[in-house]
Amino acid sequence: MAERTTEFGIRLALGAVANDIARMVLTSGTKLALVGSALGLLGAFGFSRLIAAAWPNIEASSPLVMAGVALLLRLMGVALLACHLPSRHVSQISPAETLKAQ
Repeated sequence: MAERTTEFGIRLALGAVANDIARMVLTSGTKLALVGSALGLLGAFGFSRLIAAAWPNIEASSPLVMAGVALLLRLMGVALLACHLPSRHVSQISPAETLKAQ
């Protein structure tokens, strides 16, 4: 987000509302986190099929699988928090100071 500070300052100077900028940052970060989670789930599904073929005694509702799902949910929470903090910072950018820095 540091690279886009100038863009946000210009948007604010042209009349954008700080909440709209923060929502844009939060939305883009959330999309990236969701795409990453979807790709990870697809990989985990393929990997679980591989494990099930190699070791037929392992079932999908094992404690290890449940721990993996809990970890995924925790990582999604961390990703959302990591998106929220820069969006909060962006909403406090002063357009005048940003344009002076150019």
